[in-house]
Amino acid sequence: MALTDVLGITDPQSLLYSFLLPAILVFAILWGLLQVINIFNRRINLILALGFTIATGAGGGFAIISRYIVILGPVTAVALFIILFIVGGVMWAVGQGRYIYSENISSTKSLKKLNEEMEKLYRELDRTRDESKRRAIYATIDDLDRRRRILERRMK
Repeated sequence: MALTDVLGITDPQSLLYSFLLPAILVFAILWGLLQVINIFNRRINLILALGFTIATGAGGGFAIISRYIVILGPVTAVALFIILFIVGGVMWAVGQGRYIYSENISSTKSLKKLNEEMEKLYRELDRTRDESKRRAIYATIDDLDRRRRILERRMK
């Protein structure tokens, strides 16, 4: 089915499944691939992805894609969600375990680093006159102070 045939469709559902979804899918995949490869800048990647998407539609590629989107799309989406959920859960658990373990082992080193960082921020606060920078420094100092108190409680 050529692009002109697809544009002649009057049924909104057919237009959605045979033109819009395949076009968005092809564009997103091509643009994402070009962004990852990082050969050109963002604008050129956009133009190339649009050009290839239009060429795919004119060549009848949307008909092939639309045939499989309806069948494989939901199954693929559920499978990807399950895989990402499991992988994300495992990565989070490992990261939290590593954080807890490393904090228990090196609490004194962490406390020393936090104190040094706070001293450095206080010195920077004395030199800075810009109010927005001072607020940002105060917020950072508050965060470091909170973390220092937590470490001190753990060490007791």
